[in-house]
This record gives sequence, structure tokens and C-alpha cells, in this order.
Amino acid sequence: MKLSGVLYLLYGLCVLMFGSVAYITKGSLISFLAGGGFGLVMMGVGVLTFKEKSYVESAGLLIMLLLNIIFSVRLLKTGNFFPSGFFVLLTTLVITVISLNIRRRAAKLTD
Repeated sequence: MKLSGVLYLLYGLCVLMFGSVAYITKGSLISFLAGGGFGLVMMGVGVLTFKEKSYVESAGLLIMLLLNIIFSVRLLKTGNFFPSGFFVLLTTLVITVISLNIRRRAAKLTD
């Protein structure tokens, strides 16, 4: 669970930072609020993952799936790779790594 916790913390920090940057550079309050809110939630998921709360990992994956849908819609709407396309790729990568980590741990339990 350590890998998942670290990934959730880093991902949450990244979302939080990009939301703040969007507010500072573009004056986008919605980006600030959404980035801040989702970023803090994902960082909280990371902390709870370290406390061996396995259900939190699944909740984190669902939140990231929701974010991936939001970023994908935004990418299709604007056509700009940055930041939406970047976050589609980043979110997909993190979801994949965490899912494979969960699967690996589950396989160890059945051996």
C-alpha cells in the first residue's frame, strides 16, 4: 500500500498545484476550487492508504476515474493538450499503476 499512498499524495499535490497555477495565471476561480478540493481529497486518500484502509484505495480510483472523465471532456472541448491532455495521461498512468499494485498484492494473498 505504500506505493499507492505515495502516488495518491503526489497526484493530489499535482492537481492542487495546477489548480493554483490556473488561478494565479488565468484568474480561474473554478480551477482553483476544483483543483484545491480534489487535490486535498486525493492527498487525504493517500494518507488513509498508509493507514491500511483498503476501501480508500478503491474510492481513490473512482475519484480519479471521475477526474479522468472531466479532463477528457475538457480536452475534447478545448483541443488544448495542456493541462487537460496532460492530466488525462497522468491520471490514466496513475490508475494503471495503482490497479496493478492492488492486483499484485491480491495475488500474494492467494498464494
